[in-house]
Amino acid sequence: MDEINRTAFGTAWKSLIRLLKHLSPTKLVAEIIFGTGDPCSTGQILGVLAFFYGMYGEHVSLTPDFENKILEGKLYARGRIRLITVLIIVIKLLIDKKFKEMMNNFKTLKEALS
Repeated sequence: MDEINRTAFGTAWKSLIRLLKHLSPTKLVAEIIFGTGDPCSTGQILGVLAFFYGMYGEHVSLTPDFENKILEGKLYARGRIRLITVLIIVIKLLIDKKFKEMMNNFKTLKEALS
């Protein structure tokens, strides 16, 4: 059963990656000013967002405001989402026998824990 779950999780992960690649914008420009009112939590959020700097790089400008509670910005995103591509990815995942077994295992586990 463990091998089935591992294979099914791998299939689900690959489908999720394909879906995210398809849904991601081809062009993204943003200027964001944010703050929580608490310098500590604002710095933590900035640290988490800095982790993704390699993905958005010079196209996104993040400006933290350590004193005020604020969320302002400008966002321009351009891309294309084809519904048929999304449907194909989802249908392939739902048809996969090992993914169905994994979902049944999760339902059984959830019932056993309740």
